[in-house]
Amino acid sequence: MLGFRTQGNHGAVMALNGEAIWWNGAAHPYTTPKTYTWTVDFAPQSALAKVWTTMYMPYGDSGSEMYIAEIKSFVQESATAIQIVPANNAPLIAASDVSSITFGLYLYMCQVNIVLAVNFWD
Repeated sequence: MLGFRTQGNHGAVMALNGEAIWWNGAAHPYTTPKTYTWTVDFAPQSALAKVWTTMYMPYGDSGSEMYIAEIKSFVQESATAIQIVPANNAPLIAASDVSSITFGLYLYMCQVNIVLAVNFWD
């Protein structure tokens, strides 16, 4: 069985029951940094989300070109409340009742492709 341990469940192994993957990219050849974001929505469920990059191309040869791939925030939706939770620019989050994830790229003089993978469990 594929799964992972959660702190809230006192170390029990949680079985994964699905995965979804989204990808996008951005190019920013300018010397003023910029953040690009994308949001994906789905039915509320427990989720483990992670981001990584698949391509990086610097513009210029100064050696100062850079990027940051990050999860910006996610939405937790219960029967009584909807809450936007900041992810503090983390590369990974795990939470219950997730219905939306905003991920992004912080770019300075480069082009980058980003992948968001979300694993769902019961």
